[in-house]
Amino acid sequence: MYKASVEFPFKFPQATHVNPPSETLREWARHEERTTQFGAPSYVSRIRSRSAAFTKTTIDHEITNEDLKAIDDLIETFDRREWIQLDRWLGEDPRYRIHARLYIPKEFARIAYGWGELLIEAPPDHEPDLVTINVPDWPERRILVDPIQRLNYLMGSDYIGETKMSFLRLWMYVWKERGALAFHAGSKIVRVDNHPRLMLFFGLSGTGKTTLTNQSLGLPRGRALLLQDDIVAWLPDGLCLGSENRGLYVKTEGLNPDNQPEIYEAVTSPRAILENVWVNEDGSVDFYNSTLTSNGRAVIYLEDLPNSAPTIDMSRVDQMIFITRNPLMPAIARLNPEQAAVAFMLGESVETSAGDPTRAGQAVRVVGTNPFIIGPPADEGNRFLSMLRNASHVECFVVNTGYVGEGDRARKVKLEETVGILRALVEGAITWHRDAVLGLEVPTSVPGVPIDELIPTGRYPADELKGKLEQLRRDRRAWLEKFPGLDPDIIAALY
Repeated sequence: MYKASVEFPFKFPQATHVNPPSETLREWARHEERTTQFGAPSYVSRIRSRSAAFTKTTIDHEITNEDLKAIDDLIETFDRREWIQLDRWLGEDPRYRIHARLYIPKEFARIAYGWGELLIEAPPDHEPDLVTINVPDWPERRILVDPIQRLNYLMGSDYIGETKMSFLRLWMYVWKERGALAFHAGSKIVRVDNHPRLMLFFGLSGTGKTTLTNQSLGLPRGRALLLQDDIVAWLPDGLCLGSENRGLYVKTEGLNPDNQPEIYEAVTSPRAILENVWVNEDGSVDFYNSTLTSNGRAVIYLEDLPNSAPTIDMSRVDQMIFITRNPLMPAIARLNPEQAAVAFMLGESVETSAGDPTRAGQAVRVVGTNPFIIGPPADEGNRFLSMLRNASHVECFVVNTGYVGEGDRARKVKLEETVGILRALVEGAITWHRDAVLGLEVPTSVPGVPIDELIPTGRYPADELKGKLEQLRRDRRAWLEKFPGLDPDIIAALY
């Protein structure tokens, strides 16, 4: 698909420990563990978020001679360390699953432990499809990716999320090469009157994707089921594949049994693995204490979630939800395929501590709300529109989980209101009309939700809103014009 400017040296460490069991990995990491009141291990890493600013790929022509020299220097150290090799499957269906292999020094067993619990073990004598070599104590931070050879070098980061995403980034690239498109999105099945709706939720980490993907929507137990929380692949035949087949890596900030009861139950299990969560000396856990970071995380198990589905794959997609925090967007709007491609390319939200902690809370645009895209972003948008046009049954929506309006005109969209909107959506209970000012279809009514308060046209004088929207559209156009080769139909549909 794309040509790499360089290729990495293709040499792997000689592993001393091949697929050690979870109990052994935890024991090796015991010196770093603080055990919680629930009996679960908790660890504190030096790096506490993804190292996006340090990430480079060969096909984006970002790799320097200094990077290649660092890899050569790293390879020279292979024989002087004791290595763990972990083999895991990405995906569930034997026809589509992909073999991932991690090499990491033994003294960082906690990273192997955390990542390994997300996935089912693969046979070590099977040739891997994807390989990550992780050296967390390297003196310089470099995240170097060779998509052509399916190889990652992680240097200087001891954050479990970096290892997790090193494989998922390549998994998404592999599916793009195969003619599909992989997303940073959660997936769920909602059954209303025995009619299943299969939903995807797009959103940056920390903006409500996990919360909404796990939400029961007030339906009886078993009617709204989680499939995946993070990365899925959409195939041209409509099949939607999950990636992580055993566990999830969830944010824990502000977690309590009222706002996310299913996740709380799993995170407070003795089997959970906590990373950068505040744990007092007596083992008590404080999910509201952000002294370490606001990006606290936990590895939890799908089977510990009472609302998890029996599979991570979907036979089709019915509805796509793009989560935004743009204050000039309504609580929900319905999109045609071209507008959905605009929403995909804009990826409007706010930065969170999971991405760039120094910019947390600032407005941000990320194509596909997916910071892990390899290759030209325009290719993603064009393929998304093409696939969407071929899947005429798929409905698309943008949902604002932040504030509608700014300053003294701001109105917070409450979680229960978003839940009510989504339930009405799957029940077909929303009536729609076109808002000429916004250029979008918005609800006329939503049962139980004061929707008039949650649409910008109800919060601003007409002239003031018109001026704000004109500036927003200029900004959006300037953003889309950054991507050469983008289908002009997408730019023409700008709202």
